[in-house]
Amino acid sequence: MEDSGLPEHPGFDLADPDARGGSDIGFGDDSYAETVSLRADPTVSHWRGRTSAGRAPAIASADPARGSGQPAVSAADLLTERALLASCIVDHEALPLAQAEVKPEDFYDQRHVWIFQAMLALVDRHQPIDAVSVYTDLLRQKHGDQVGLAYLLELTEAVGATMAVEHHARRIARLSAVRRILRASQQIQNDFQLGDDPDEFIQRAETNVAEALKNSVRSAALGLNEIVPVVFQQILDAKKRGREILGIPTGFRDLDLLTQGMHPTNLIVLAARPAMGKTALALNIALDVALRERREPDARGNMHHGVLVFSMEMGREELVQRLLSARARIELTSLRKGVLSADDEVSLRDAADELSNARFLIDDTPGLSSHDLRARAKLAQMQGPLDLIVVDYLQLAKGTNPRQSREQEIGEISRSLKGLAKELHCTVLALAQLNRGVEQRPNKRPMMSDLRESGAIEQDADLIAFIYREFVYTKDPAVEHMAELIIAKQRAGSIGDCMLHFEGRLTRFSTMDQRISDEYLGKRRLDD
Repeated sequence: MEDSGLPEHPGFDLADPDARGGSDIGFGDDSYAETVSLRADPTVSHWRGRTSAGRAPAIASADPARGSGQPAVSAADLLTERALLASCIVDHEALPLAQAEVKPEDFYDQRHVWIFQAMLALVDRHQPIDAVSVYTDLLRQKHGDQVGLAYLLELTEAVGATMAVEHHARRIARLSAVRRILRASQQIQNDFQLGDDPDEFIQRAETNVAEALKNSVRSAALGLNEIVPVVFQQILDAKKRGREILGIPTGFRDLDLLTQGMHPTNLIVLAARPAMGKTALALNIALDVALRERREPDARGNMHHGVLVFSMEMGREELVQRLLSARARIELTSLRKGVLSADDEVSLRDAADELSNARFLIDDTPGLSSHDLRARAKLAQMQGPLDLIVVDYLQLAKGTNPRQSREQEIGEISRSLKGLAKELHCTVLALAQLNRGVEQRPNKRPMMSDLRESGAIEQDADLIAFIYREFVYTKDPAVEHMAELIIAKQRAGSIGDCMLHFEGRLTRFSTMDQRISDEYLGKRRLDD
């Protein structure tokens, strides 16, 4: 193995399960494979690190691997650090999860600090992460020789599970906090002199400890003095806009009047029986959001909203065909067959150009778990802020525990999606299937009880809407293009319903008085 150029730590006992911190990853570089376990010894007044022989290690004035800023006995878990970095290099979904919990300076081994910084730099430049690209960036930062390509390649050969990434990251961050507290306590001991005023010394000690703890606990609590100005400005902005929708418009006027648009942190559930048009309506909303300009650019200067669609039922090509059909107003069957008039081709090219410039991401991986959805959404968020995430559909997702019941599994997924909306500060639109009980009733309009495994969904959702199309049951031509959207739950508003126009051949919904002309629709009537 290539020489790191860094001195070795004293060896610590890896057999201690507490010291290992749950890591089951192995590495060949024994000089850096130790884990330090801090324990309170009731017979003495200081912390003691335990060596493989059961003796306290020699106390140095500082740790040689990190310089004089580190405490004499260091709280670190290098196996966990390596496991985390290994996952981030090999699995592109791991880094967003790690980044949410740990900062580069939280790593104990200086090489790991540089490696994590290099990975973040690569992400900022939209470059792929692998051992070679990380090493190239380290060379650019003049740290390549200290780390070595051999060390990076060794990391890629021993990979922990991505499921454990957040646990590893939190452990690294907490151990970093322990080291800060140890440094503060050492500073307090060194500062005390006989004759010091006790009150002044206590005040200095409290200041040192508070500073050490400042970044250790991530408080989610904000005072009213911070929240009120933000809300007050939102109210003033709404007053200036007059009757304009407060949230992101869906593209359907009557629906927006009921809901005031879609709002960040909200989980919206759109449910219906098969063939009612769940996917079509969700895609119509998603495309309208992606093509709609912001009132002001986001942090990266983007003027368009960002949309991510998880399609666990249809492939990405089929979704894009539907988008093109709806946008170009060309019958879907004709589009698939390639039977196009000259005017159709012009419309199709214009629609394709519009879609190509939209910030619209599609992930058609089947059977994603709640963990997968979160990791992939956070990865997409690193490319630019997301305003809407669509999950099609909820019951096709999987939980993380195969032994739990289906109701518990749906509950886990539902809570995860609500948490994702809050974490990414966006709207999550989750499609859901209704159970067959609807078919057994004379009145087939959906109710809350028709949601499959509905308990958790009802609780977690901020808004629940049902699609009902009478034509599906009666085949009455008079109602062929009528769709009823029923708002059955809305935390921040009233319930109600609105009528939409549906054109199945275009997989397109529209507001009733914005329907497509019969003359235009009639020109593409072709037999299958």
